[in-house]
Amino acid sequence: KGVNWSGGKGSLPEEEEEVMKEMRRKSQAVNELLRHFWASFPLSSEKRVAKAKKIMKVLEDHYQNLQSAGVGRPLIIPLLQACDAAFTYGDQRISNLKNV
Repeated sequence: KGVNWSGGKGSLPEEEEEVMKEMRRKSQAVNELLRHFWASFPLSSEKRVAKAKKIMKVLEDHYQNLQSAGVGRPLIIPLLQACDAAFTYGDQRISNLKNV
């Protein structure tokens, strides 16, 4: 049984329930991508660098999709922050490799 987000006054309207399901699905996808992204560090081989770059590109698409979702905004802020941290870290590490 799902969580009752309406403060105990009954179940969510069907439209809101669908929004919650969609946010949950998007959250799971982004979290799985982030898990694979962080697992590619340290960037000790060209294969890992390529993997990190590929995941960052896919994450960017999800990030923009999440940003454009006007509904459920408070629910996606932590996801956007986690993506921001990954982008910053990945960009720094990849640019450090180019400077070596």
